[in-house]
Amino acid sequence: MSGRATYFWVIGGEFADTDFSHMAAGKTLEKLGPFSRFKEAYEVWSKYSWARVDDCHQRYVIIEDGAEPPEGGPASLMRRAIHLPGAAFSSPDAGDGSALSAAVQG
Repeated sequence: MSGRATYFWVIGGEFADTDFSHMAAGKTLEKLGPFSRFKEAYEVWSKYSWARVDDCHQRYVIIEDGAEPPEGGPASLMRRAIHLPGAAFSSPDAGDGSALSAAVQG
């Protein structure tokens, strides 16, 4: 991402199964953004994720990209997710949320 501004995108939607690699029939990958600050993307991610928490086929993640909507299929974009403490995937920090706390407040 050198030489260009970094933005954050919330991507996700309803998937065919819990592998999160293919969208459910008739559904398209939602791309919300761009957000210039991680905190803004996190707030949208939280809103969308909690509103759909009871549906195991729904998933939303945050990725970093440029100002234009990110390109690629659901599987490749979902693999680019920023890992959030307490989410359904592992955290890049020591598990204490310090990296997320710093990013959200920044």
